[in-house]
Amino acid sequence: MRLRLRFIERARSQLAALKAHAEAYGTAQPEVDADLVKVVHSLSGASGTFGFPEVSRRAFELETALTAPEGTDPAAIRQHLGDLITELETALA
Repeated sequence: MRLRLRFIERARSQLAALKAHAEAYGTAQPEVDADLVKVVHSLSGASGTFGFPEVSRRAFELETALTAPEGTDPAAIRQHLGDLITELETALA
């Protein structure tokens, strides 16, 4: 239970980071940020473990889009990022 609470606490700060990245993607087509990939990878791996499988799935989808060998599609990244934010907000509510 204690680890799950620590995960939730960390996820709240990660949500804030995701929102900041979403703002950047909303106004430009920036390079993929290594910090964003790190946050998304962390959520992808840990969310399912702590009872948030949909957050994990959404994070995995975004991570896949961010690290696609053929390059990133800014529209797809914006969509996946928005979906992850929505799912994480719902999970943390």
